[in-house]
Amino acid sequence: MSLIDIKSGNHVVVANGSVISLGRTPIKIDFMTDEIGAPAESLSVEFSFHEDETKKPRQETKVSADNKTLQMMLYNFDSPVDTGNTAPLVIGQTNSGKQLNLNYRVRKLGDSWTLDYTIYRSL
Repeated sequence: MSLIDIKSGNHVVVANGSVISLGRTPIKIDFMTDEIGAPAESLSVEFSFHEDETKKPRQETKVSADNKTLQMMLYNFDSPVDTGNTAPLVIGQTNSGKQLNLNYRVRKLGDSWTLDYTIYRSL
């Protein structure tokens, strides 16, 4: 078995990937780390896709009552060209005070979205 350790600047990659939504359904990413609580605890980031009359891309965020899920509501991300954040978003902190960040890119084709994401932890 081999291990891969990916770093960018003073951060290490905790999770990354690419996911195609099943139609208009949200994409939820659960990731576990013993640095946020018990080994079986997880954090979640849920991306949902919406359209409104403004036609301008924007994001709204909401944190669950237990502080374990970040809801990312993406409005008007309907371009076949990548749209996403330009600077990492702070999405949490480990028990040891290390920062968790998120970068994402979204593109739409037909009635589905493709999400590319990277979740980082500061060193």
